[in-house]
Parts: sequence; structure tokens; C-alpha cells
Amino acid sequence: MNLITFNLDDKLLRNFDQKIINKKKNLLFHHAYQQNKYFQKKNKYNVAKLYEFNKHKNLSKQIKSVNKNYDILLFYLSKKLNEAHNKKFKKEYWEIIIGKWLKTFVYQMSVNWEILNKIEKKYKIKSFSKIALDNYAFLPENTWHAHILTRSGEYKYNLFHHWTISKMIDHKKSIKSNFINLKNNSLLKKKINKLNMPAKYQNIFYKSFDKKIFYYLWDVPKKIKIELMRKFKFINLQINNRLLTQNKTIYFNREKLFKTFDNKINFETFLKKVIKYTFPKIFLENFYNLELSYRLTNWPKKPKYIFTSFPYYDELFKFYCAENYNSGSKLVITQHGYDNIYKHDDWHVNKMFKNQLSWGKNKKKGLRTFLFTKNYVEKKTYFKFEKKNKILIILYSFTEMEEKFPNGYLDNFSINKSIFNSTINYLENLDKPIFRRNEIKALQLTRYPILKNSIKKKYKNIKFMGIEKSFNKIILNYNLSVHLFIGTPFFESMYLNRPTIVIFNEKAHSRFDEKFRFYLKRLKDYKICFNNPRDAAKFINKNYQTLDKWWNLPERQKVIDDFCEFFCKRSKNLNQELENILKS
Repeated sequence: MNLITFNLDDKLLRNFDQKIINKKKNLLFHHAYQQNKYFQKKNKYNVAKLYEFNKHKNLSKQIKSVNKNYDILLFYLSKKLNEAHNKKFKKEYWEIIIGKWLKTFVYQMSVNWEILNKIEKKYKIKSFSKIALDNYAFLPENTWHAHILTRSGEYKYNLFHHWTISKMIDHKKSIKSNFINLKNNSLLKKKINKLNMPAKYQNIFYKSFDKKIFYYLWDVPKKIKIELMRKFKFINLQINNRLLTQNKTIYFNREKLFKTFDNKINFETFLKKVIKYTFPKIFLENFYNLELSYRLTNWPKKPKYIFTSFPYYDELFKFYCAENYNSGSKLVITQHGYDNIYKHDDWHVNKMFKNQLSWGKNKKKGLRTFLFTKNYVEKKTYFKFEKKNKILIILYSFTEMEEKFPNGYLDNFSINKSIFNSTINYLENLDKPIFRRNEIKALQLTRYPILKNSIKKKYKNIKFMGIEKSFNKIILNYNLSVHLFIGTPFFESMYLNRPTIVIFNEKAHSRFDEKFRFYLKRLKDYKICFNNPRDAAKFINKNYQTLDKWWNLPERQKVIDDFCEFFCKRSKNLNQELENILKS
């Protein structure tokens, strides 16, 4: 059997090569390598079947291995960066700058390595179709550029992933490679470079008597920012965005800098061998530009606290954090997404920020209690049914590229298909008058809009909207939201006390921690969460006209309030909450 790790339908190859490999004896690495415009009953190609949700005994061990390799590489790269830039910084300094890139790199490489291992055990792989590519073709400019290349199946036919697997096969020396060629290889680097966005940073107007607090990329409501500035007497306002200075590129011999003499055929050695081809230029050749831009910013030097929510792709701000961390500043990061509900400490939360504030009292991973930061209301309001309002279905569809280990999860294609099946089952069981009130907001990360296409194929007149308007800007226009996946919009609904129903498929989610599983059971007891789409539809048919009576029931409101206290906390005293976050 011949292994394929690129999309055959894209017809990237010369006609001669395309004819040679386009046979039934090929095995596709995963579903990203076929055009998925609709969910079909049968796959067009033979796709590796590896993912098993119930086989999760080794999952904790695999995640510990990711963290171990992350620590090994962080120590290794800290030494290399000190050597390259003539510095003597501790690894904590470099972790702030390179940590997000490194964790994503190690995690995704670990996933691919494990998938390849399972393919070799399960299938009789005799050959691998290897496209001739320049090893430095995918050298990223920065963290964002690397993220696009590594994690997204949407861009440039997954050729970075193909290159990754080919390097693993070369390293393991277990499968014969058959070289093939692209139709036009010369434009590849230019196309890859176009995927990168110009590096920008925020120009901030800042005034303070004591430079106690500075916030940047802090994803909290304006009300909280205003109250913080009023309480601690400072001004912190974004004026505009500026391009990062690109005055100077310093040449480094990557082959020499990252040379390794370890020839062991294991994963750690593999990572060290491919670092030179994957380490972003902003950390090496263009690092001087960060130092220069830092000196030109008007951001406060040595503030006592630096608040942020999602700093991982702003290279200058990470440099700023590292410099001020060395000077004694405390870096505080507030929860950005819904990652504080899972059992395993995956790649979601980056440990480089020691002070982390969660959306509620669920204190796993050492997080400290704060507020839900996607919205802010002065006080809880009770729902009132409006005849003109409709029902909003929230759909997620996940990238075709596999992001998780095969033991313990479903593959992303199967998750997307299960969400599609649940959606159709729900819609089919609605009464006609109720069905006509449903609209869909699709949060799609796929190369092809497979979920939307497949639903539209069956229900041509159902209204779709995308990400152009955020959920919290439109939810008040709907009587009910129906969620096929537990993500941020679900927590927003609960926080705002808007009628909400979850159609829950355990296999579509990562494993939850004990506290969230406890509350999930309570939500099921009070008909907020359903395991069966048909049951959810029947419940809505029966209760839609009296949603306010159902939702506002005191016993149900008590369950909702308890849930919010742990996972999307409302503020009882904003002034006191702000004082608490400065206590450490």
C-alpha cells in the first residue's frame, strides 16, 4: 500500500505522476486529503481509520510526553538563542517569547508522529509518495505564520503537513519514498509568504502617575476597562495600529547553529533535526527588529501589572512582556476561550503566564477566580418571550487537519459528520411552524464549507450567517439558541440568562473535568441539555410558546446561577473584583 499526504483532487502534480499514484492501493493519511464538499455515504478514497474515542488509557501519558519534550526543547532553544543573540537570559524569558509557537509545534508534531506510528502498525505500507520540496520552503516569519502552516488544512493544500510526514519517514527509515514533482514548484515560496500577515502592534496613549497597571490585547468588556482606569487613575487607550519595524535582518547559519550529532531514531532527536527548518525568523534573523521597535514604543516601562488575554501572536508585545518580566512586572492573563472545563491540560493554556484568571470558580490548573469576560451586565435580567424573535442554531465545524491524538478522540471529519447528523435529526423532528423559525450561525474552520453545503442540500431555504457578527451582538434578537457543541456561545447564553439548549454528543468533545461533568448532569436533569436531537426537538415543539415560563422557573434559575458561578461568573461587586485581581 502507498501512503499519500496531500490532496489528490487538487491535481498538484505533473500529469505523469498524477496517473501513477491515482490508484485504489493508495492510503490517505487522513480526511484532509480529499475534497469534502458534502458528507458522502462512501469515501472517494481509502482513508486511514485510526481514531478511537474509547481507547484513551494512554492519553494522559501522551500529554505528559508533550510537556516533557516541550521542556527539553525550551531549555535547548534558550541556550541557542542566548548564543545567537549574545544574551544571558533564563529560559523563563525566552518562554514568554517563543512559548506559544513551541507548544503548538511540539503538540502537532507529536500528534502526527503518533498517527504515523499507528498507520505503520495497522496497514502494510510499502511506499510513500514524496513531493520534492525545499526544506526551507516553509520557514515561517513569525508565530502566526507558523500557526497557519501547522494547524490549518485550508491553506496551500496541506503541503507543510506533507513535508512534515516526509521528514518523519526519512528519520525513521522504515518506508521507501517514491519521489514525485509539483506542476510548478517555483512559486511555492511566494505563495507561502503571502499567507503571513504583516506584523503589527498597537499604538497606545498611556498616562499614569505610578505606572501600576498596563493592559494590551485584553479581551474584556469596555465597562471593566473604564472602571479599572477610574479606580487606579490611569489612561490606557489604543490609538491605531503600526507596522513592526523591519530595518535589519541578520544572517545566521542555521545548519551550524542547530547542528546535532545525536542519530538516535526517536521523537526528541527528530524535533531537534527539523527545528532549523521551522523556527520562526522573528526569533532569530529578525530579532533585532523587536529590540529596535521596543525602544520606540510609548508603552510604560516596568509597570507593576500587565494584563492581557490573547498575546500569543503579537511578537512585540511578547518581547515587551519578557523585558518587563525581567524587571519585576507581573504578567496576568485572563481566560480567553472555553478551555477551563477539560480534564487534560492540553495545549490550550500556555503556562508561561503564571498568574491566570478564569471565568469563574473552577480553580483547576491553579487558575484564580475572576469574571466572565466576553460580556458584562450590571445585574441579571429575566427572559421575556417575543413573538417576532426566532431560534438560532450554533454550529461548529472543525478543520480537516487532525489536531488530536488518535487514542481517546474522534477524528475531526467524524466530529463534523456527527454534528451534521444531529442537526438534521433535530430539524426533521420539529413541527413545521417551529422549523420555519430556525436560523443557523456557522462557525467553520474547514477548507470547504462541508457542514453548510450538506445542510443546504437538504434544506435549501434555511438562513445561514457566518462570523461577520459576534454571537453576543445578536443573541438578544432570538428567543432560543440551540448548541451542537459546548463552546463560548453557550457560556455567553448562560451568562446573559437567555434560553439555551445543548444537543450533546460526548464524542464531539474533549474529556471534561469532574466539576463540569457534575454540572452537565444537572443541566440534563433540568432539560437544558439533551443527549438525543429528537428529544430536544420534541421538547421545543411542546414548550416554545411558553419558553419564559420554562426558563424563568426558580429551580431552573438556581441551577443556571450555580453553573455561572463556576464557569461564567457574574459580578456582584465589580469594584471588589478589580481589587482582588491585584492580590497575589
